[in-house]
Amino acid sequence: MLYLKGSLFPKLKPLVLLLASLWLIMLSPILSSAPAGAQNQSEAAIRERANAGRVTLITGGVDGVSNTYQQLAGDLASVLDVKSELRVLPVIGYGSLQNVEDLLFLKGIDVGMVHSDVMRHMEQRGILPGARNRLRYVTKLYDEQLHILANTKYTDIRQLNGKTIIVGRPGTGNEMSALTLLRDLRLKVKLIHVEFKEGVEQVRDGRAAAMVVVTRKPSSKLRKIKAGSGLHFLQVPMTKTVLRAYFPDPLTFEDYPNLVPPGKPVETARMAAILAVYNWTDKTARYANVTRFITTFIDKFDQLSKASRKDVWQKLDFTGEVKGWEQYGPATNIIRKAVASRQVIPTGLKPNIKGNSEFAAFVKLVKTTTNKEYSPEELLRLYISYKDWSEKQ
Repeated sequence: MLYLKGSLFPKLKPLVLLLASLWLIMLSPILSSAPAGAQNQSEAAIRERANAGRVTLITGGVDGVSNTYQQLAGDLASVLDVKSELRVLPVIGYGSLQNVEDLLFLKGIDVGMVHSDVMRHMEQRGILPGARNRLRYVTKLYDEQLHILANTKYTDIRQLNGKTIIVGRPGTGNEMSALTLLRDLRLKVKLIHVEFKEGVEQVRDGRAAAMVVVTRKPSSKLRKIKAGSGLHFLQVPMTKTVLRAYFPDPLTFEDYPNLVPPGKPVETARMAAILAVYNWTDKTARYANVTRFITTFIDKFDQLSKASRKDVWQKLDFTGEVKGWEQYGPATNIIRKAVASRQVIPTGLKPNIKGNSEFAAFVKLVKTTTNKEYSPEELLRLYISYKDWSEKQ
């Protein structure tokens, strides 16, 4: 056995440490190679799963957390999620016009919530002329009416020419729709941007002639205005130009007993809040993801009707007409197959006869030319078969 004197250890210690360090350096790739490879492989798999079926949905946002678009997007994200197959990611947007631009040019945006009259707005301004061919709608979410709240000294909307009009916050869908309607009516006005409560006061005391409020009827805010306050709604004339983007829709005493006299409805313009998508035609991953989103949307619609905005989901009509837009081809096919395959058709898949003139005309024709009694479901299936046949012809 070899013995070393204690006095040699201090001299050998640096050499021993050096050799040990070199040995560890040589061994480190061998010791760490397997775990690192496994780790990299695991991260790659996680990354692939995280991005599988991802659909990014751009909503509204400038109106804050109470924004209806954001709440609907939250419902879609929570209900439609299918692990490793579909994940809906809501993103806060900046109004319909910006959302259209983002759908066309911002990387990763698949679906957008917009006002249907944004197409007419872009046409008026001569911007993004290719949008009509490159964008499609999936479904109408709900209708909104343009309420023209005016001082009672104004009895005709044409009297607003040259006057001051309140259109809400700048950059909002409210402002965009107000501008679109006023341009189609050829009214040149001075626009100001104030909040609703202040706007009501300015119209009442004459600082502004009117305020355009774009919202679903009946609006709880508008119903709170006291009767006899010197305010009322102005009728919107349904000219050929206005009808390019809007449907006529009455505001009635039942809607607003404080602002509309009994038996004297005030006709106004109606448009829709819609889900819009890029018109994918090739079988890319984006096409597959959007198609999966639409399929799951239809399949889980019963669950959506119980979500936070059930007041919207329970009234949704997948077959509702949207002016100025074409429906996305895969959406049309998926909706028709869903209707044909179900014995009991959910409310959202049943056409609203009042809002769908073509379906109403078809039902009338069937009833007058046949002696057979059809259930609503049978009529709808006949209508879908007719649509399929007419398109093939």
